[in-house]
Amino acid sequence: MCIYYFLSLIRKKAYHLFCKNCGAKNPDDAKFCAKCGIPLAIPPVPLQPETPKPPDVPKSVERSNTSEISDPPEIPEVTQASESSAQPEPPVSEAPRDSEAAKSPDIPEVKSQDLLSDAKLSDNPETSGEEVPDRPAASENEDPADIPGIPSEPDIEIRRRPEMVHPPENIRVPEESLSSHPEKIALAHVPAGMAPGETRTASGTKSKSHKKLWLIPILIIVVLGTAAYFTGKYLTDPSRTVDAFEQAVRDQNVSELKSLIQPNEHTGVTDAQIRAMLNLFKNQPDTYHSIVTALDASAASPNRTTGDTPYYLQRSGKRFLIFDNYRIGTDTVQAKVTTNLQGMQVGIQGVGQSKVASEADSNTPQTLTVGPVIPGEYTIYGKSKTLNTTKVVSLTSSGKSVDFSGIYVRVSSNISDAELFVNDQDTGKTIAEVGEYGPFKKNDTPVFYAKYTVNGKSIQTSPVSITPDGSNYDDSSMTFDDAQNSGIELDFSEVNSGDFYVLNSNDEQGNIDTLNSYFSGFYDALSNAVSSGDTSDFANYFETGTSYAAAQLKNAQSFNKQGISETNSDYTINSVQSLGNGVFSAQVDESWDEEITDPDTGDYTTKSFSYTNTYKLQETAPGTLKIIGQNITNRQDTTDSSSSSDASSF
Repeated sequence: MCIYYFLSLIRKKAYHLFCKNCGAKNPDDAKFCAKCGIPLAIPPVPLQPETPKPPDVPKSVERSNTSEISDPPEIPEVTQASESSAQPEPPVSEAPRDSEAAKSPDIPEVKSQDLLSDAKLSDNPETSGEEVPDRPAASENEDPADIPGIPSEPDIEIRRRPEMVHPPENIRVPEESLSSHPEKIALAHVPAGMAPGETRTASGTKSKSHKKLWLIPILIIVVLGTAAYFTGKYLTDPSRTVDAFEQAVRDQNVSELKSLIQPNEHTGVTDAQIRAMLNLFKNQPDTYHSIVTALDASAASPNRTTGDTPYYLQRSGKRFLIFDNYRIGTDTVQAKVTTNLQGMQVGIQGVGQSKVASEADSNTPQTLTVGPVIPGEYTIYGKSKTLNTTKVVSLTSSGKSVDFSGIYVRVSSNISDAELFVNDQDTGKTIAEVGEYGPFKKNDTPVFYAKYTVNGKSIQTSPVSITPDGSNYDDSSMTFDDAQNSGIELDFSEVNSGDFYVLNSNDEQGNIDTLNSYFSGFYDALSNAVSSGDTSDFANYFETGTSYAAAQLKNAQSFNKQGISETNSDYTINSVQSLGNGVFSAQVDESWDEEITDPDTGDYTTKSFSYTNTYKLQETAPGTLKIIGQNITNRQDTTDSSSSSDASSF
């Protein structure tokens, strides 16, 4: 009884809540639609039987397009009010079922959202399978809005939004009643807002809703993944690496280039190496153009190798886990430095540490390897006590050779004790002490000459200059190659004169040869002074103003007055030794023939004698040699084979 009462209230409320024309929601007590103005239909109040009994419900009912209903506690069937009033159900014959209905617990309140909302009750017996009761006629004083249903309208349509139409969870609709009314089964699962004639089920709607919910995150993931993929592909495009390299070269951006360049040996790239690379590009634009052309071709086809250039495009691991990362690759290069200077330090300016040629010498040069560095234009240096040199080289491949060997030239002169001057600078060494002079660099242009000074008086040779390519070659110039092959001769022209005598402290045989000529003239002058009394030539062999010179001249004159004449028959220079300070000692074995004339009778006698004479000689001026002392020993008279131990000296 309560169920029918609640059902009538809910049906009335449903009619008032939603307009069957526009579906607008209206207040509970509204009679006309607030939106479209059409009168709101009020469902007829069903007649309530005095003793409602549940009908027999079959055990199984075939349901179409619905999901299985769970089995809550059995309750009496709830049917539509119009059908209950028209055809009350016969009493249930099974007593136990009637008694169970009487003992059922209190039925909870049934809300309008849980009942049929979008069902259409048709008066067509073929559709519904039941007869539609006659509608009561309206009285004169009765408002048409209060009449259940609309007279001219055969169908009563109940719309419900937005929930599905289902019985309350704790109310079980008997399967027997549903089997006899298949339209109830369909209406019991009509979705909210379903248009007439639609047959969607609640489970289908929920399933589609769940599918849509699952599609949303999947769609988001797909969109984000696609965007991330194309973004990563753009960011890792090899052409971007090439463009960044070219821009950094134009901007001379050292730090950016350091991040782009990756040597094959994974060595660190310094600022000095980047600047060397930029200098190479600046001074060799053709090289840079070929590099850029090859990089562009590689960016268009990363899997294809293009050309052989110092810098190329190469893969460098992964970026964003799946994309190839690209950098500018290069093969490091090394240079070979050769030197014959022991202890020379060689290296690349601004890069790394120097290496020392500890095993080098003038006869066995040593080769050292410097690097590795990236291709570029570098300054290679060599430092030693005797030579400091640098050379700018373009290193684009390994094996570049640099020769820092010093050039030594042999220097000689006809006065070995003359001092060597190079580029107007006194070397502090004589020609005899120098032997070979250097080292020089191959592009040097030194000027050589010798100067000989005695007692403040100097003579100088003509200068000899070195030209790099021999373009100004003449008698006073030569190339280093010629100088290395034949040496440099610094001869004094005065030596070629007959009265120029110079002794060499380091060349005894040369001194003997020089003194042979010297003593030949000296003996002639002595014989002439004694025989004729003319001492002018004889005086030139002594230093003027000395006591020794005066004594020699006096003895010559005295012998002349005694009628003595002398002739040197033979002499032999045994040795020449340097006593220091330009003084030399010469030991000479002399043989003389002497003729003595008696001034009274005119008769003469001859005799021969020999002795060893030790002279002291000193150069008083360049080419001027003077006798400053002598000592005669071992005098022998060879005429009668008699000997005398008497010794005399001039």
